[in-house]
Amino acid sequence: MPIAEKRALTEIVLWSVALAYVWMRFTAGWELAGQSFGLQVVEQGAGQVFATYLGVGLFVAAVQIGVTLFLSARGQDPEFRDERDQMIETRANQVAYWTGVAILNVIIIHVVATEAFARGREMPLELASPTGIVFALLAALLLQEIVRNATRLVLHRLT
Repeated sequence: MPIAEKRALTEIVLWSVALAYVWMRFTAGWELAGQSFGLQVVEQGAGQVFATYLGVGLFVAAVQIGVTLFLSARGQDPEFRDERDQMIETRANQVAYWTGVAILNVIIIHVVATEAFARGREMPLELASPTGIVFALLAALLLQEIVRNATRLVLHRLT
């Protein structure tokens, strides 16, 4: 397996774990292994929201550095990209961009529809609150990275 595919597969797992962690910290619903996953945004203070945000960032940075050091120690250049890899990276970035645009449009429509039609009712996925906004944007960024790396992996296999 070429190094670009190893990086893409590792990053898919990394971003998926980060998304699961964010989902656990910001939502409630079903219990799974002692953790709560669901569609009910749990309101939290600014300190807890920032701690989750910072924790995800530090976790991702540490894993990225660890993978780079591991590949370097094995004598592989983790930054090597030939023309094919660069073309695949460009295409994956385009797919991730349009995925992000689609996700943000869904979030905007959801927030507007919730405000317009849910007066006086309890909505299961409340994204108009500060915690909901942070959750939605962070989840969108993480999903965008998952899509980018999945596209890289698929394009490496197809071309």
